Amino acid sequence: MNIAARLDQIIQKRKPLVKRIKEVEKNLIDLIETLSKLENLRQRVIKSPDSSDVTQKLQNIMFEGQLTAFKNRSNALRKLRERFDRESINIGVVGLMGQGKSTLLKSLSGLSNEEIPAQEGSACTAVRSSIYYEKGETKAKVIFHDEYSFLKEVIQSYYDELELPNKPLTLDDFANNQLPSPPQGSTKKAMYDRLKNEYHLNIKKYRHLLKEESERVKSISREEIRDYVVHQYDENNNLKSFNHLAVKQVEIYCEFPKTEVEKIGLVDIPGLGDFRVGDEKLMLETLGREVDLVLFVKRPDSIRYQWTTNDTELYEKGEKALDDLSERAFMVLNHTKKGGNDNFKGCQKLKETIKENHLNVVDSLIADCSNSDAAHEVLDIILRYLVNKIESLDKVHARKEQNILENMQKNLEIELQKANAVLANYGNEEIAFSDSFEEFEKTLSNELAKLQDDLKIEKESQQPDKVFQDKVNEVFRLCETDHGIPSIEEIEIQYLSPENKKSYKIVYCKNVAIMRCALSKHFLKLNEGLKKSLENLKKDITEIFVDQLKFGNITEGNSEEFLKNMTELLAERNNPLELGFRTLAEAKLSYEGIVLADIREHFDKDLNPDEAPTLLDENIENPPQKVENMLNNLHKKVLEESKKTLEQYLDKPSRVKYFLMQEFLDRVLYAKDIFKKSWRNFLQEAEIRKKIWPEFSKYEERKEIQHDWRILLNQAKEINQPKTMRFLN
Repeated sequence: MNIAARLDQIIQKRKPLVKRIKEVEKNLIDLIETLSKLENLRQRVIKSPDSSDVTQKLQNIMFEGQLTAFKNRSNALRKLRERFDRESINIGVVGLMGQGKSTLLKSLSGLSNEEIPAQEGSACTAVRSSIYYEKGETKAKVIFHDEYSFLKEVIQSYYDELELPNKPLTLDDFANNQLPSPPQGSTKKAMYDRLKNEYHLNIKKYRHLLKEESERVKSISREEIRDYVVHQYDENNNLKSFNHLAVKQVEIYCEFPKTEVEKIGLVDIPGLGDFRVGDEKLMLETLGREVDLVLFVKRPDSIRYQWTTNDTELYEKGEKALDDLSERAFMVLNHTKKGGNDNFKGCQKLKETIKENHLNVVDSLIADCSNSDAAHEVLDIILRYLVNKIESLDKVHARKEQNILENMQKNLEIELQKANAVLANYGNEEIAFSDSFEEFEKTLSNELAKLQDDLKIEKESQQPDKVFQDKVNEVFRLCETDHGIPSIEEIEIQYLSPENKKSYKIVYCKNVAIMRCALSKHFLKLNEGLKKSLENLKKDITEIFVDQLKFGNITEGNSEEFLKNMTELLAERNNPLELGFRTLAEAKLSYEGIVLADIREHFDKDLNPDEAPTLLDENIENPPQKVENMLNNLHKKVLEESKKTLEQYLDKPSRVKYFLMQEFLDRVLYAKDIFKKSWRNFLQEAEIRKKIWPEFSKYEERKEIQHDWRILLNQAKEINQPKTMRFLN
């Protein structure tokens, strides 16, 4: 089988693989999209202030790294597919500026300096050109940048390389704004000058070719090729044509002069070493996607000849794009005799020392690149190598990509499995409620028990209730100062009053009644002490619910309002807890109910006008004084007896509070199923739960997140199967 037929066979055998790669590519795109959504959701939960319970677990999920790896792998797979999805076997020609790369391309393709400038001077290839064998007249297709690709691949590349501030985000930004100040350093200043003098100042002369509505692909004749691929300068070194600035790439179709092998392409990569930015990136992209074999072109000096760091660095850049470069590269040592300076000795020396300089190639060939016959001898050697080796090289390369992808699939499978459990309970209100309710039960029991213990100590000590004691003391002080006993002068006036009939007995009896009324009025103030003592208990209990258990979010108000409102809330729900809160809310300690009977016993006995002494009927010396003394003695006696009686009641409030507390505890802590049913039913109600524990208001959102997380994980698992990631058998 001849070379042409064999190359055609190789191209056809690639087709089924291309189809399988496309299927895996689609799966990768779907997987990347799903992983992106998962990563966004992961970041959203991590940044949420109420997600501390899962933050650490989420931080251990490496979706971000996986996502980057799969994006890189998708890009690598695209390059692999594009390499196999061509109708030609492509040879990339790479070399530093001025080494003879364009000369070699001219010799192989039959094109002239008009299409591939290789003459002395400043004119040189400006864009990436691919040259394909095709019978008939020479023609070309120009592929222009659109505004987005031009901005990203050309203009922004300059800004990145030169570290310029205020990188333009649109082409209008670049066109309408002044460039930043130039950077330091000769090399960067020269690059800056190209950005400014060619792209910025002349944007109006080429921008029309970048418009979205314009034809991005244009067919041109051989005579027009130069206008789109060549830097053309006038005698003052200023550009005189600008179309090439908008060109992304050019495809040239021509009939090669000395070969009948049609299914080959020559890829001309712009020479490295001038001040254009982006050539290295362009070279890597082109080698990785468009070429099957690389020709490095090197022209040794006729006097000084050795490999330089420029050569090794160029080779290393090639290795970034083709990790099997050593089996896909040839070195062409350009033998020239220009000006009588024959560099053949230098070519031989470099051929001998190429390996020791770690430039690993299949072979190094000495050839005069300007000689068509010599150039085609090189091409023939390369084509024979290709027909014998390209299939095995392709298999190795594809297998390596497949192995990487399979390892990534397994690693992601592990990561997805880890992620499966991270949010398992994130939206589970029942688990969260159980934890919160358990804490509620513990806090309520402990705090009420502490209060009960304090009341028990107070009761068993039999010490007076301090609040009640203070009020008793206040009442007796009032009784001493506001006793209702008239002065001697007032007694005399009352005596002379017609209604008293000049009877000291009547005066005395009336004042006994008045004194009794005054005293009984003061003793009614004991109600305030008893009430306040009980209010303190209600307040202490309310503070436990409001301050520590957050029931203040359910109902506002003081302790009386709180207990009343809680009673109503529980009654509306027919909850047994209602009885406990109602009992406490309605509980009263009153003077009338506890002390009044015993105090009035003294009043009725000692302050009864009917029991007035008969001696007031006799003629006595100084009767007004006598009446006053008798009233004072009676007042003193009643107070002393009342004080003795009240001393028996001073600890009564403490005892009542203790037993009232016991009653409350029986209703809210110790009754059957009180926590299991009554408290749980009340607190489980959605609106109540959200008010006491605000974090539950976000559980609807948590449920949505958990739902989305689960769906995305299942989607990722379904895509990330060994069969969906496999394009090789």
